[in-house]
Amino acid sequence: MTQGIGDPEPIVRALTALGLSPVFDPQHRDGGARSEDVPALAQSLIAAAEIQAGPEPVRGRDGPPSAWAHAVQDPKVAQALIYRRMERTVGDWQWATDEAPSPPGAAAEAAMYAAHALIAVHSADDPEHAGAAMDEAEEALWAAIVLVRGSRPEAA
Repeated sequence: MTQGIGDPEPIVRALTALGLSPVFDPQHRDGGARSEDVPALAQSLIAAAEIQAGPEPVRGRDGPPSAWAHAVQDPKVAQALIYRRMERTVGDWQWATDEAPSPPGAAAEAAMYAAHALIAVHSADDPEHAGAAMDEAEEALWAAIVLVRGSRPEAA
């Protein structure tokens, strides 16, 4: 198979280098990874890289660029990548949170939903969809505010 965006081998090698070599069911993938496995493998690589990198302090706009920003360099590409990262985060948040979250947890979920709606606003092609997404973002932000206010301890 030729090297390219559809080639899973570089991703498999990267995962193996991180000690997370993927294992494929021989009944379904007797030849190993296929091009249709690339998105799932790439998401696994992103997760592995984030775990390896660990939490890094948030830098201000005026601070030195992070390694990520230095590698990307193009602000438009960076924005598109960050939007995709936020979309993955919203999806992962739904998977990783409690079914019955605490009020602060529910507020965080509402804020995540608002962030997702704001991403939709930015990427909407027409005013009708942008307006609907803005309405969803506003409702989610109001819900987050109500939940935050309701979860504050009573003043003594």
